[in-house]
This record gives sequence, structure tokens and C-alpha cells, in this order.
Amino acid sequence: MKLTQQLQLLITVQLRQQQQLTWFLQLSNPSAKTITVEYTVTDATATGGADYTAITGVQTLNIAPNTQSKNIPISILTDSLDEDNETITVTLTSALNATITRAAGTLTIQDDDSQPTIVISDFTANSEADGTISVTASLTAPTSRTVTANYETKSGTAVSGSDFAYQTGTITFNPNQSATTFDLTLLNDSINENTEQFTLDITNASNASAPASAPVITIPDDDQLSISVSDNLTIANEGVGTHGITVNLSNASTDNVTVDYVTNNITASGADYSISGTGTLTFPREQPVSR
Repeated sequence: MKLTQQLQLLITVQLRQQQQLTWFLQLSNPSAKTITVEYTVTDATATGGADYTAITGVQTLNIAPNTQSKNIPISILTDSLDEDNETITVTLTSALNATITRAAGTLTIQDDDSQPTIVISDFTANSEADGTISVTASLTAPTSRTVTANYETKSGTAVSGSDFAYQTGTITFNPNQSATTFDLTLLNDSINENTEQFTLDITNASNASAPASAPVITIPDDDQLSISVSDNLTIANEGVGTHGITVNLSNASTDNVTVDYVTNNITASGADYSISGTGTLTFPREQPVSR
């Protein structure tokens, strides 16, 4: 009595959530004798103990008289790892009362885990003086695949070339790596300005999904304003007429800066001088810092 030309599989592609697999040995026709078959179950790309319950050594299977088939059970182990489909090999090593015509078969375990998503949280620098900031990218789930994605800085209220350096690059996660970092460069200036922001475009993600929205990088300003006026101004001749007093702003600002002024007598009185104007000085935005 002979085994059929093929080792027939009851299931050839197995989802991980289907935890029990049955392989199917079939004879060409029933026999009056007990058929004894020895076989091994070995790793191909799947790993025993991680992807399926390991079966070590040579196993023995008996097909009873007048029975035409017998099952070889294999238990599949579930996991949450996004990975390639993997395979197991069953090999018939010997048979008693039958002839083996096809000695090996392959089982494919089909992965059922969704690919991960790249996550980059919004980030706030300490100040524009930080220079280099480190941005962390992570994955929502582990994967056995290499994940890559491109990034590019995009101007918002912060302007490329003035507030930060324009940069492009590639984010890479090696297999089973859950997080990685990359650096961005901030540009410092002396202008008093509002907190500003720029974004990161994440594109061309491979083996993962890109973030649903562009991460936002926030740059707080570190330039404080101060106003000063020269004191002890000496006028040699009280008959000269009009004299200017210079008021200084420490550095330029992206907003108009106004300051009210008032005079107080020390030894002079209102009979010795008069102040023209409204009593308010204005420094227009990003204009010279003296008035």
C-alpha cells in the first residue's frame, strides 16, 4: 500500500488567531495493515516556541487498518508583532507498510497584525537659544520589518532660514526597534518676538503608516526688551531752544513698542523748559532702536 504522491494539507495558509492547525496525511487507498510513519517538524522562516509550539525530534504517527488518512496537529502561537508570513516544514522520514512518494510539505503562517503607525508628539523647545533639539519618533506596535519615512521642515509662524534651519532626512527603525531620534537646528536672533511654530512633514513611510497630522515644533522667544534714556544731559546755553533726548530700546521687536514719558522738576521748573509732543514714544516693529 502506498502513500499518495502528495502530502495533502488540510490547511496550507494559517492565520495566527486560528490556533490549531491540522496537517493531513492520506493513503491512496485503505490498507489491512497498520501504517507507521515517522516525521519531523522543523523551522523554515517560522521559529518553534515563538511562532508555533515546537515539536522536537522524530515523531511517530500510526494509521489504523482500513483508515485512509491521519492528522498531524500543530499549534500556532499568537503575537502582536507585525511581521512577514512565515513557514514550517514537515518531513516524512520513514514509513512501515507504505512507500513515501512525497516526503515534505510547507505550512505558511499568515501574519494578522496591522502595520504600526509612526508617532511624533508636538514638541516645545526651551527657547530659541537651544540650538539643536532632539525629536523622538516611535512606533505604535513592534514590527520585524525595517521602517523608514522621510521628514521635511515646513515654515509656519517660524520661518525657515531665520528661526530654524531647513532640513530633510530619513527616519529609520531597525527591526524590533520601538523608538529613534533625530536632530533639528534652531536659529537664535536678538529680536523680541512672539512664540513661533513650524511643522514636520512625514512622507513616504515604508512598513508603517505616517502620522495623521504634521507634528508641531514650538519655539519660545528668549529676547527681553528694556528701555533706557541718557541722563545728565547738559545744555550749555539756556537760550539754545529745542534739544533732543535719545530714548533707547535694547533690541528690535516684531511688535510696535510704546512708552509714556513724564518730566519731573529737580532744580529747574516749568518756567525753564517745556515738553512738546503727546508724552508717548513709539518704536515701530523691527525698526531702529533709538528715538
